[in-house]
Order: sequence, then structure tokens, then C-alpha cells
Amino acid sequence: MKLPFLWVSLVLILLLSFGWGSRSAATSAPTINLETLRWADLPPIQTSAFYPVDTGLSEQVGYSLDKQIQAGDRLTDIFTLGDMANTGIADLSPLQIASLAQLDLQDIALSTFSHFTQQSLGSLAEALPTINSLPLTDIPPLADLVTSQINEGIQDVLSDNLGTLLNNPAIAQLPLTQIPNLSTFSVADIPSLAETSLKAFTGWQGIPLKDIPGLDLIPLADLGILSPSAIATLDIVWGAGESNATFQPISGSTKVGFRYPCQQERCAYIELSDQKHRGDRWIKGGDSETGGQMVPGGSGLLGQAFGSLEPTGRMLGSEFKLILMDTDETAGTAEFGLSTRFCQKGLLDLGCTPFIFGPWSLFHAKEKDGIFLGFDNQQALPNPQVSVPDSVQAQLQAAQAQYGDAVSPDDNDDDCLQKILQTLPPAQRSGVASRLPSLLEQAETLNLTESQTAYAIAYLLSHHSTSMQTMIPELKQFITATKVDFFGVGTALNLPSEQTITLAHKASDYQAALKDCFFGGSCGGGKMQRPSKGVVTSEMGNRLHPIYGTWRLHAGIDVSAGMGSSILAADCGMATYVGWESGYGNVVILKHQNNLFTRYAHMTTQKINQNQTVKKGQLIGLEGSTGGSTGAHLHFEVRDGDRFGSPLNPRNYVNF
Repeated sequence: MKLPFLWVSLVLILLLSFGWGSRSAATSAPTINLETLRWADLPPIQTSAFYPVDTGLSEQVGYSLDKQIQAGDRLTDIFTLGDMANTGIADLSPLQIASLAQLDLQDIALSTFSHFTQQSLGSLAEALPTINSLPLTDIPPLADLVTSQINEGIQDVLSDNLGTLLNNPAIAQLPLTQIPNLSTFSVADIPSLAETSLKAFTGWQGIPLKDIPGLDLIPLADLGILSPSAIATLDIVWGAGESNATFQPISGSTKVGFRYPCQQERCAYIELSDQKHRGDRWIKGGDSETGGQMVPGGSGLLGQAFGSLEPTGRMLGSEFKLILMDTDETAGTAEFGLSTRFCQKGLLDLGCTPFIFGPWSLFHAKEKDGIFLGFDNQQALPNPQVSVPDSVQAQLQAAQAQYGDAVSPDDNDDDCLQKILQTLPPAQRSGVASRLPSLLEQAETLNLTESQTAYAIAYLLSHHSTSMQTMIPELKQFITATKVDFFGVGTALNLPSEQTITLAHKASDYQAALKDCFFGGSCGGGKMQRPSKGVVTSEMGNRLHPIYGTWRLHAGIDVSAGMGSSILAADCGMATYVGWESGYGNVVILKHQNNLFTRYAHMTTQKINQNQTVKKGQLIGLEGSTGGSTGAHLHFEVRDGDRFGSPLNPRNYVNF
């Protein structure tokens, strides 16, 4: 009778010895969801700090870089739109922000938008040039503002368009804060305001993020500045009394790498147990007295201005670093948080601050829990890109078709625009110039041919209520690559015969003007010119990366002419991106009419703006050594169909 009991006991002992009842590795994921994490979800800062910055740097960027942090502040209290300029957030419009935050613009008062309330009537008209042609009665908030300040002849004033009124300096200087009952109006009450990017307004750089309604409610992953990472297993938690943290370190900074060992007497750390990371040690960041470690960080003048040191950790996006904040060896627990930075990388490259803002507690974990691993290679980080729904993009395109973008013909040297304007009587050029850039951009986005583009602008410049999207079926049916059935187009557009003939004549004039421009027509006949006069120092192909030590594809050709040497556009096109890319440093990316993209990397300075149309051979930047570079050179790529499309051998397009 004792035998079954002995067998049961033996089975239980064997099961326990094989781990039944014990937790397997990474049985639980972190309690925070990085895909939905918002600025509003991060707790307030616990301690105050002040970071004074050389006023010369502030003067260069046009707003104060000083950071006064009070206990209880959130990140949106500290940072401004200028601080986030490199992330693309300032390029968003109120419509895009409301969509990402799942808000209704009709419910958001004008008084809550600082980028609106800090304007004068004149500066608002500069940001929204299309409202200049509207009668004041069509813009109720502005009508209330003007009528509250003018007592005589008010009826005559209301019938004037805004542009005429602004010839009076006293009216142009009226502050929008004086609009009566400002809080009763919404963003939708100002034509084109909802569709205009935040950076179109005077003083946008200094606006705190907290003053942009809805911004703190958008998931940081949707903004492209925080990247969900793989999950690893926390095996053992060690306190500050340990001394083995120099073995297999996986924390550090972008400046010294992420294999940076403990550089002091004591470092607290955690040890991982996954097969790929078994034995890896993640060192605590921060105060050395509690076992934390500070490492060199930041870059450029901003790096120096903010102390050039940051807590050791691992990257968790373009603007966030994951920090091991605390360890409790007795309890076997660890606390993780986020630190952040800001950069100034554009035509003026001041570098980046260290990751010193924070840390904000993110989650706690205990031994055998899963933790976010983060990234130890900037090249592995997803490229920052705001994820805006297609439906919102369609709304923006429709608004652009309705309102257009005002451009002064005296200030715009775009060949296509100028050539078309020359076909018109002088009295008509101002009105055409206000809509033409937007129409050309839409035609390029919709992949219209040269003839289709010519007919579209010929019709739409005199029919403001029609959008280009509604014309596409008719255009593509009657205007092909080989012929134009202009009577068919006229019938589809419900035009009488005389207007159909007039449209055809205008389209013919416009097509001739477009012949050698980017939108339709070939600029370089399929052959590009050399982007640099320097010598080729590295060909396209697989090679051992000189910095990262890994065998990988070198997706372009390196050309060296010396620091500060000219970099030229290999062909005419549009600058679809001008900014910073991890690894590439300062870049310019051009899109060309044959759906090819060229990338010009490691620049010290970019000489053009995003969305600018450029000529073949135009100066677009100066040679430098930014990003993952061992010396001054131009890294030149040709890609198919997209800026991240398949890399093509540049020698097939350029005679180096």
C-alpha cells in the first residue's frame, strides 16, 4: 500500500526538479504598452533643475534654449516646437494633430492654440495668405476683431477683402488676443487654418508643446519618436556593491557605443538570460553614489552647452533613451524610465543635447520578467515619421486644391512657375501664382503626365471649386501618353465648344512651359551629372563597415572633395526630405521625374529647404562628416521608387 505513495512522491520530486511550479524565462511582458504610450501618460518630474544656455546659441535659432524645470513639470511643459523641429512635429497641422489624438476640431477653441493667439492680424495673413482675398464677412472671428476696433464706416470695411484692410498698419498690427469672445470660435472658423502646418506661423519655435491641444494625447510611436523594441528576460538584479559590471556590458550612448563598461568603483546592473543575450549586463544610469553611471553624450554645440554627459542606457527611439533607474538586489526588482533630448539639425547644425531630461519612470520588473531591450545601434532605429491616416491626407489635399498656397512671383525662382506665368497677361499673374505651386505639387503626387498636368492647371486656375482629384478619371481617359482628345475632355467637363478650344490653347501653352521642368518632361534625358568633383573613395557593394565593424551592404558611392566642398543635384527634382537621418547625418533626398530618388549624406550644411524644386547642378549642400562617418565625404545613393527603395548602382546613372 505504500508503493503508490512512493511513486507519487518520486514523480513530484522529478517534476519540481524540471521546473514545474517555477516561472519560465520572460513569462510576463512589461506592464506598459509602448505602441500606445503618450506624453500625457508619463509622470511629472520629481526634482527641479535649471540649464542656462549661451545666449549666442539662442540667438542663432531664434528662441530661448534655456530650460527651467520645476518639480511637477511634464515633458510638454519643458520642450517647445523648436526643440522638436527635427522630428517633424512642427510640420503637422491642427487637422493632423486632431486626427491622431482622436479629437474634433469643432470642439477646440481658437483661444487654446498659442500659435494662433500670439499672432497679429498681419502675421496671420502671412501664414494663411489665401485669406487675403476673402471679404472680412467670410471670416467671423476676424470681422469681430476689426469691428470692435473701428467705429466709423464699418459697413464699408466689412465689404473689403482682408488684403486691402491690411494696407492700414493699425489694422495689420491688431493682436488676435483682442478678438471678442475668442473662446467661442473654433479652428474651423478660420479658412485654411486647420490645414496649415504649425511652423508656418511667426514665433512657432518658442511655443511649448503643452500649448498645442491634443499633442500630448498622440501615441509617441505614431509621432515616430518612440520605437517599440524587442523583449528580453531579466535574469538577476545586482546592487551597487558588485564589481562584475565590466563583463558583457550592453548600455552606453550614441557617442561611446553601447558596449561601455563600468568606469567607476561600483556599478549596479541587471543581467539578462535570453539565449542571444545570456550574461549581458545592463548598467544602471545616473548618480554614481547609488551605483549609477554617467557616460559621454550629446553632440555639437548643444552637447557642450548641456554638459556632454548623460545616464548610460539604451535607445528607445530617435528622441528617447531607456534608462535602468534603480535596482533592489534584495527584492530582485528593477525600475526603468525614459530620458530624452532635443536637437537642432537643419540649415543650422548645433547638434543634440545629451539625454538628460528625465528620467520618467516607465515600468518596474522583477527577476524572470520580460523587459524592453531597446536598441544599441542607431541604424536599427526606425526612421522618425509621423503616421497620419490616409483619410486625413486626403482632406489636406482637398484643402490645398481649394485654397492653394500663395507665392510671390518676385520671390519664387521655380522654373515651371515662372515659365507658366510668362504665358499670362501681367494682370493675371498674381492670382495664378497663389494657386499654381499647390496644383503642380498635386499633379506630381498623382503621377500625372505632362499633358494631363497642363490640362489640369488650365482648367483649375479658372474653376476654384473643383479639385484635381475629381478630374483625374476624365484626364486619364482622354489624355494619354500618345494623344489628346480635347473635345472628349471638354464634354467630360461639361464645357461648350468655344471654352473647350480655349482650354486646349491654354493647355498647349502650359505644356510647352512644362516641357523641361520636373513635373512631366525629362530634365537630364535619363543621365545624371556628378554630384561632386571629388575622387571616389568607396564603391557600392558589401563591405566591412568602418565604424560598426559589421559586414553589410554599402548602398552607394563615396566621393571625397574635402570639408565644405560643394554638393550638386545630380538631376532636377524635388527635395522630399531635408534633415537628419540616423547613420547618414545631415541629408538631402531628391525625387526625380522617372521615380528615382537620390540621397546625399554626411553634409555639414544643407543649402535647400524641404519641398523645394531644384535644378540639375544646383548647389544643395556642403560636404561634411556628420552621422556615421570617419571623415569628410559625400555618400551618394540612387534608389528606385522610394527614399528607402531598392538601392541601384550610381554608376549606371552618373559617369564618375
